[in-house]
Amino acid sequence: MSSTALKLDGSTAKADSLNTLLVVEDDDIDYMAIERHLLSGVSQYKIIRARTIKEAKSAVSKNKFCAALIDYRLGTEVGLDFLTWLGGENAPFAVIMMTGYDDKTVNTKAYEAGAIDFLQKSALTRDLLLQSVKYAIREQDTLAELRDARAKMDAMAEAKTKFLKLVKHDIKEIQRVTDMLLIKASSQNNTDKDQSTLHDLQKVKQLTLTLIANCEYVRPDRD
Repeated sequence: MSSTALKLDGSTAKADSLNTLLVVEDDDIDYMAIERHLLSGVSQYKIIRARTIKEAKSAVSKNKFCAALIDYRLGTEVGLDFLTWLGGENAPFAVIMMTGYDDKTVNTKAYEAGAIDFLQKSALTRDLLLQSVKYAIREQDTLAELRDARAKMDAMAEAKTKFLKLVKHDIKEIQRVTDMLLIKASSQNNTDKDQSTLHDLQKVKQLTLTLIANCEYVRPDRD
């Protein structure tokens, strides 16, 4: 059984992000159990181990991962601090928190911090662990797609707002010119032809007012 383990000096080989897991676990016995579950049989995963948050950060700076299994308690450190450093729910890969204790409070904290799944180490089996990893990766991909879609929608809304502001500015300029022409035309002795022009200018003014009102109505950032 082989795995790629993070050395204490922080050096490690580049790994394939599609099937590389980061396991942040300070207890050797627990780590060997996790490694056995992940690598037994026909395994698609590679493992990089970190014993501390510092080592975990070093691993992230040198490699890309599809998911991370993080122990809640790392000696005097707390795994949630590493999850927060990763960006919480915006972490670059799926995060599964683990603990050796059956504590619902810890469970809640993990989910609130952005973990996708939470496992109790004493109840781990190969099937449960592999299922959790697959679920977490799939869920992370879905969340990433939703964030990308939201970002695109926000960008489109911002572009629409800017466009409408420009259009509104141009329409107001047309309104200003139209008002000037109306004042000028109204102050003169007008022929029937001039009266027709005056009527047309009044229609243009009404149209510009309608367009300005419509711009205000469809603005994405309108309260």
